[in-house]
Amino acid sequence: MLRTASITGANPSSSATLRDGPFRSEHAPYRLDFTNISQVLNATQALIAEGVYGPEFEKQLRYRAAHQVNVKNVLDVLPNPENRITLSAQKDAMGIPKPQAHYAIDEYTRRGAEVSKADFTRIAELMGGTNLRYSAEGNFANNQHITGTMSMGNDPKTSVVDRFGRTHDHENLFIVSTGVMPTAATCNSTQTGLALALRTAQHILEQSNVRTPVPATSKSSSLR
Repeated sequence: MLRTASITGANPSSSATLRDGPFRSEHAPYRLDFTNISQVLNATQALIAEGVYGPEFEKQLRYRAAHQVNVKNVLDVLPNPENRITLSAQKDAMGIPKPQAHYAIDEYTRRGAEVSKADFTRIAELMGGTNLRYSAEGNFANNQHITGTMSMGNDPKTSVVDRFGRTHDHENLFIVSTGVMPTAATCNSTQTGLALALRTAQHILEQSNVRTPVPATSKSSSLR
């Protein structure tokens, strides 16, 4: 059996060949992940719905959980200015306005999700899979790549920090995190966040006229 869904989970194998190409003018690129999400819950729910109990339930559960696989897509998201965090009219216990999220999935992203179904079908054919099940129409889930809310940019009206992570409102405040990334791509954000942090650190050192320390050459010594 092959289960396909646009949900999150650890993935031992991925296909990144669909992240770029001329098709990007028509729909969102995506990555395909073969996840290692446990299939016990899905198999259990299906068996209960079918009215299977007792020894046959255990037999079927062991078989199905071992023979199902979950494949998901991870869609690239455009940096839409309408997707943003603003201050809510509601306030917390300290009288500080709560954050309010504005987010909608556009047609560009939805078309990418629809196109990916053909890849799911092809994977099932190559694996000899049966009982192919797609996610419900319009069902999307968080990919847990935490980015945004403090986007970088040149214009203080549309961004929080400049290209080096310095906040537009506070000259002596730098932000080094994945929060400065304007959007979430198909790949994990951690390494990009680290690269941006190192870039910001280098910029701070240069602006402060501080030389970057050179690692000392290691010398071997004998122990007596």
